[in-house]
Amino acid sequence: MALCIYCSSNIYQKSRQTRILCKAAQNNLGLERNQRDESLAIEEYFDSHNLDEEFYDDIKWETQTYAIQDAQLKAQKIPNITHHIWLTDPNNPVDIDSHPHNQEMIETTLENMAHLKFQHLLWINIENGLEKTKKWAADKKLQVRYFKSIMTKKNQEVFQVIDDYIAKGQVIFAADLFRYLVVFEMGGVYLDVDQVVFEYDLILHKLDLVLYSQQYSGIQSVETSFMASKPQNPLFKEVMKQIVKLNKDDNGQIFKSKCYQQSYYRIMYETGPFRFSVAFNKVLKEGLIDDQNYIILHYRIATQGSCPSYQQYFEQCMKELKLVLIQGYPILINVTMKHLSFGSWHNIKQELSLLRQS
Repeated sequence: MALCIYCSSNIYQKSRQTRILCKAAQNNLGLERNQRDESLAIEEYFDSHNLDEEFYDDIKWETQTYAIQDAQLKAQKIPNITHHIWLTDPNNPVDIDSHPHNQEMIETTLENMAHLKFQHLLWINIENGLEKTKKWAADKKLQVRYFKSIMTKKNQEVFQVIDDYIAKGQVIFAADLFRYLVVFEMGGVYLDVDQVVFEYDLILHKLDLVLYSQQYSGIQSVETSFMASKPQNPLFKEVMKQIVKLNKDDNGQIFKSKCYQQSYYRIMYETGPFRFSVAFNKVLKEGLIDDQNYIILHYRIATQGSCPSYQQYFEQCMKELKLVLIQGYPILINVTMKHLSFGSWHNIKQELSLLRQS
């Protein structure tokens, strides 16, 4: 099954051979994404890792009815910390002001959470440099931390993989892996720079784990642009273990296709949402989170600002969300977020440009 439509020119150094492979894919498949092939690829990947009905039932919003009700009787477990990550190429470091929309989105989140008394952290990989980023962060009361300040003997192997990714120019892979590490070590709320919080409810912090699900070509997975957890959660230990093993044993080889291996899809499968979903499924099946009270938010709450106002989707959205309210206790959480998906790791225009040059 040919699935090498795109190559991410903003992440990988391109060889003539790769461009020829991508050109062949362009000629055979066209420039439009083939959602059917994409869906089959995701389904095949999930099937190979034993993601079955138990997984899909567990992440359905309709099955989350009692999580918040139970949480009301518990003590706080998730610390009031937010984590944003800004990793960049050490040989050509880029300050965050080069992406003003990211600054604006982080600032919006900080303003909307100001009354909640959070500690807000911005993690960077350049200890001596990024002065503009540091000044902007200080002005916004965003504490800058050097990412290796949390390095220990126990997580040295994880940092080695992070360093390897950065050395190969695969900064987004490194950022994915580091987000799992920092949430594992410290707990708290991880947010992509383009994940905007409009309102946030601290009732979530009486849970052990808060995630949300998202569909890709009709296949449901667990997303990673927003994650909240108590420290030392076995889910994050598992996903890190899988990524380290993949790089150690298979040298990061996900696909047989050279072109597909160098496309943005590799991120999704190696360190992104599909990898995270596989890890979630594993800890679920092994009973490692059976003692946890967790919730998988509906994607409209976590990524679309709850129900959209335009009519053709509003009624459908309300019907989906009300399914929870008619099964026992109502879930009353004041949470509204939006994932604007600017996609700093995925640039379709650049990929198409690469194809045309080949």
